[in-house]
Amino acid sequence: MSQFNGDTPDAGAPNPAMMVARRRPASVNLREQSDGGVGAMMDPANQSLADALKITYRLLQLGMVALVVIFLLSGFQSIKNYEKGVRVTFGQVDAGELDPGFRFSWPRPLGEIIRVPTGNESVDLRREFFPNLPPDQVNKTLQELANSGRGELKPEQDGYVVTRDLGVAHGRFTATWRRTNIRSNVQNIRADQELKLVQTAVMRGVVHASAQLSLGEFLYGTPEGDRTGTLPDATQLIQARANQTLEEMGAGIEVTNLTIQDRTPPLLLITEFNNVQTQQQKSQTEIEVARRTATETLSGAAGEATEALLGQIAEYDAALATGDDAKAEAILAVIDAVLEGRETVINGQKMTLRASGAAGQAIVEAQQYRSTVVSKAQGEAEAFAARLQAFKTNPGVVLVSDWTDAYRALLARPEFELWMLPPGVSTIQLLLNRDPEVVRNREQLRFKSDQEELERGRLKQLQDQQLKKFQDTSAPVDAR
Repeated sequence: MSQFNGDTPDAGAPNPAMMVARRRPASVNLREQSDGGVGAMMDPANQSLADALKITYRLLQLGMVALVVIFLLSGFQSIKNYEKGVRVTFGQVDAGELDPGFRFSWPRPLGEIIRVPTGNESVDLRREFFPNLPPDQVNKTLQELANSGRGELKPEQDGYVVTRDLGVAHGRFTATWRRTNIRSNVQNIRADQELKLVQTAVMRGVVHASAQLSLGEFLYGTPEGDRTGTLPDATQLIQARANQTLEEMGAGIEVTNLTIQDRTPPLLLITEFNNVQTQQQKSQTEIEVARRTATETLSGAAGEATEALLGQIAEYDAALATGDDAKAEAILAVIDAVLEGRETVINGQKMTLRASGAAGQAIVEAQQYRSTVVSKAQGEAEAFAARLQAFKTNPGVVLVSDWTDAYRALLARPEFELWMLPPGVSTIQLLLNRDPEVVRNREQLRFKSDQEELERGRLKQLQDQQLKKFQDTSAPVDAR
């Protein structure tokens, strides 16, 4: 084996024997520990340090236990009377809702209790569908705004709705809402977006509701002429559409009440719209008065038999127009039966109606007149037959009786005056005026007779007018 010089630069790994030979002398001599000295003095310090570390470890354990207990106790939360809660565990919402009271859930981040108010809240839509007003005009009334001289509508600035007939209107709305499904509300809705969501749903309801109503229906709540069926209420339409939108989103929110504070046409046209509305109300009032007057007139003319008579008169006119004389005669017989209060058949039903009012009074008077005329004629005929028989039997007696009756009637006349002459006086000349008392009585009787005749004429004229009105109004009322 070759020998290598350690001082040679090309030397390889050092030789262990040489390294031992070159090791420096030891500077520290280790020796076994004895019972005394510095080692013995370090034992109490080490023991104290060990005890201190042990106590600290125990305290740390107790602190950790206390922290765990406090951590678990932090899961207890109080839900107030106006709130409800839901328990969330590992990010999942439990199925049930938590009623007010002291409830427990896993603390964060393992879980939590989300408390949600259940009371009513409101959202105000005073600007969304109303003209953009400066702050000093926001609280003014509609009439004050109309008188302020505000100009044309600016669609890019002003809010408005478009109605079914392409009319433009404005409105101010207020909605009251509450949370009805707490679990859906917590799962689907962010709390900071909740109010904006309700506001948007109500706005959507306003747009949909106004599109189903005409301008007049939206402003005044009265049906237009082309409206078929019942007119829906605007507030109910808006509320129903808003709730439908919230339900489709699973918001767990319900709009419980909606109020339309103001409904107005464009401010520039408020006065014109008010004038139209006033005239419509006036015409409606006049129509109602006319209908009431017609009803009262008809009732005063025929009473309970009015409707039946009007129907039969209309059928009678129709029969005459078509030339059906037989049907016209049959209907006329029915009309006569109704006027006279006899039983008859109308529309397949037997009924007995009695015409009252002016028609009934005229019928009663006619019947009385007929009975009087017939009775008088019969009495005169019987008296004439009796006197004729008496004249044939004894003409002289009949003539004397008739002359006596005639003379007595002459003396009974108020204008007849009788003068008695003394016996033996064959000629007498009298220059006398008429007796003032007799003349006065005669004038009073004549005036009374004239007044009675005038009153009878007025009554007859009034009856003719009522009969003419009855004839003129019977066909139109029946058609309506």
